[in-house]
Amino acid sequence: MIAVDLAQRIAALEADVARWRRLATTDPLTGVLNRLGLAERFADLDDHRRSLAVVDLDGFKEINDWYDHSVGDQVLIAVAAEMCHLGAVARLGGDEFAVIGRDLPPAGPAWSWQMVLPGGPTTITGSAGVVEVDPADLPGTLHRADQAMYRVKRGGLPGEASGRRRVRDAVPVGGKGGTGAGAPVPPGAGCGCAA
Repeated sequence: MIAVDLAQRIAALEADVARWRRLATTDPLTGVLNRLGLAERFADLDDHRRSLAVVDLDGFKEINDWYDHSVGDQVLIAVAAEMCHLGAVARLGGDEFAVIGRDLPPAGPAWSWQMVLPGGPTTITGSAGVVEVDPADLPGTLHRADQAMYRVKRGGLPGEASGRRRVRDAVPVGGKGGTGAGAPVPPGAGCGCAA
């Protein structure tokens, strides 16, 4: 009887530890990794070549200003879920994410997502700085990717006058849908990024 009770208590404690670990390493809004989760995932990288991208959503402040923060939150959730197919995703803060993966797309149109906002279908874009991972130096890798992202924002992409785009300048996608910012996406749904 005592052994069964002890085993049940141990199992309950292990479940609590797992829940607290998940809470400590994931972003509560998007369900992807947070900075601590990114650091842990980074420490576990194998020796295979990987890239790290820092992605900052273009014109995100205008989404919050034009619509409201609940729409902005849904955009963050949807973009985070969409990026998960690329690798491990972490929300660094605000509208900035990091992605660690193989064969990440370079800066450019690959970093865009079709959404349905209250004003209609829209393409949300992100400026991305992509660098090769130095497995011994997460802060240095993040810094280099962040600097590359800011170069994209300052200089724009080929054929663009500036890397910054406003929401009102976003390209409509003609009602084909995509991820609806009006429909809640459960945190981490189908993502597996923070698992």
